[in-house]
Amino acid sequence: MAPDYTQGLSLQMNQRMEMVMTPQMIQSMEMLQLPLMALEQRIQQELLENPALELVDLEDDADSFDSSDAADNDSGTDSGSSADSESAGEKSPAVESDDFTSDDSPDYLADNGEESLSRIDEVDFEWDDYYDDSAPRRGFEDDEERFDLIENTAASEISLAQHLEEQLSFLELPEVTLACCNVLIYRLAHNGYLDAPLEEILAQNPDLDATADDMEEALLTVQELDPPGIGARDLRECLLLQLDRLGPEHTFTRMLVENYLEDVAANRLPKISRALSCTIDDVKLGINDLRTLNPNPGLQFAPSQVTAARADLIAEMNDNGEWDITLPSGSRPEISETFLALFDTTKHGKALREKLEQDADRSEEFKRLRELLRRGEEGRQLREKYQSARWLLTAIAQRERTLYRVAVEVVDVQSSYLSGQDDAPAPLMMQEVADRIGIDISTVCRAVHDKYMQTPLGLLPLRNLFTRAVGGSDNDGKKSSNVHIMNRIREMIEAEDKTKPLKDDQIQDMLKEQGIEIQRRTVAKYRDNLGYLSHSKRRTY
Repeated sequence: MAPDYTQGLSLQMNQRMEMVMTPQMIQSMEMLQLPLMALEQRIQQELLENPALELVDLEDDADSFDSSDAADNDSGTDSGSSADSESAGEKSPAVESDDFTSDDSPDYLADNGEESLSRIDEVDFEWDDYYDDSAPRRGFEDDEERFDLIENTAASEISLAQHLEEQLSFLELPEVTLACCNVLIYRLAHNGYLDAPLEEILAQNPDLDATADDMEEALLTVQELDPPGIGARDLRECLLLQLDRLGPEHTFTRMLVENYLEDVAANRLPKISRALSCTIDDVKLGINDLRTLNPNPGLQFAPSQVTAARADLIAEMNDNGEWDITLPSGSRPEISETFLALFDTTKHGKALREKLEQDADRSEEFKRLRELLRRGEEGRQLREKYQSARWLLTAIAQRERTLYRVAVEVVDVQSSYLSGQDDAPAPLMMQEVADRIGIDISTVCRAVHDKYMQTPLGLLPLRNLFTRAVGGSDNDGKKSSNVHIMNRIREMIEAEDKTKPLKDDQIQDMLKEQGIEIQRRTVAKYRDNLGYLSHSKRRTY
């Protein structure tokens, strides 16, 4: 009897809801999260890769929003996606034509038999074959622009190891010592310390024909190099290496480093004074001398982390006392006239086609591209480039709308702070903004990520205008933000009697008198965040 292979098998239908991210939604989310400088780099890359795009300079007021613009764009609500999907039928202001389909194509494409763009595979296409030297360039316009870019490029920074290696090249050292020195300088931490035992370093370099004594000799050589204190194995050795070069007049400071460094760090000045049979003023002079030393001599060669920031939004108060929110003026991408003439089925597209056909300099190019549309691969590639350009412009326009809507709500809540009336932002959570404008909180997070706003207070990270409410209400009946509380703590510490500094519980009681009730550990956390030491370490004698 043949086995029954169908036993236990069944066909079932299940209904479930799941979210499918389209390429357009993904692109929209990516654009929203990009800060202005990264967005411009992305646009420049698209300009180089997509001949359907060109860059144009817009007037300042063309980039501005007003309340009527916002109302027109607020017809849709977020459907739960992070892309801040507005109404499905809403079109980008930068896109002037309807979506291209085979049903409304120009007459010269009627017999093309084109496929849906979603079913077209990626095809490599050499655009240089169809664009001659007279076509618009999308890179540097001339050598002068290229040289300007080179001149404005930061010079490469020299590393700590390179700095030390250069000094070693001027020393006459035995070959084995030089080899050991080169190994050590590339094992130094970014602050200039040697954070591994010499025996371990020697064991990790089996090709190094050296002994432990050779490594000790090499370390002494490295510690003689500039900057002073380099190659130390701990803070005490780092400070002593620097004092060695300063001479005998710093003997008292050396004594503090050798025997009382922990007491200095804990501000136990009376204990040091009794141990050394000197006055507290003598100890304070020694500590002042100690502060002239560099505890991290290698940090001056660490790569700089300075990042340029530009305003994604501008908030200004007009003569009527109302806030104007604008986007910075500049260049924006748009679809080129040639591609609009090829695909735009409106009256505008028809006018462009007539214009190009009558233009002696551009008619040949337009005819060549129109001929390519009748071919399978080339025509498909042209349509992909056009649709990709439309998606890009739509994503950019949606990014600007979302940024504007978020900024309007933020400025409305933080008006007193931005105008200088309050010393700290009011409590504001991202969920509140998301609820107000009807989008998902993840969209707000992307909108404020690495974004900056030019305000009367200067260039501010948009993220800093969101603060958490902590404790009870202050005497004015308003909730206190964490920034407001930290400002109060800073004022109290700055005004305290330095001989009797305030304890954390005393600061807690003083805040309570102002209507701000928080835990003592919260006071300690905020004090640490502000960079203040504990009361015992802040005390002066």
